[in-house]
Amino acid sequence: MDDLDEHQKEEWFRSLLAATDRCSMERMKPVCASILCKRHKAENVAATLALSDQHHCSQVKDACIGFINPTNTLDDVVSSPG
Repeated sequence: MDDLDEHQKEEWFRSLLAATDRCSMERMKPVCASILCKRHKAENVAATLALSDQHHCSQVKDACIGFINPTNTLDDVVSSPG
């Protein structure tokens, strides 16, 4: 993990969350969710929100919505690639 940049780490955790959902790894899923909940930025929160909805992870979904709602970064979020 030390060799990865921030974007690569983000992608790795997203992939891991998806894998935990597909493989029904219920004990690992909250660990991934917890990490993703701490990594929100305007550039990645929309993609993370979509992923959390797709993989039934309400913890991450709620954190994403909580990040978007009170901040003044809505324009940045809307214009992000996700």
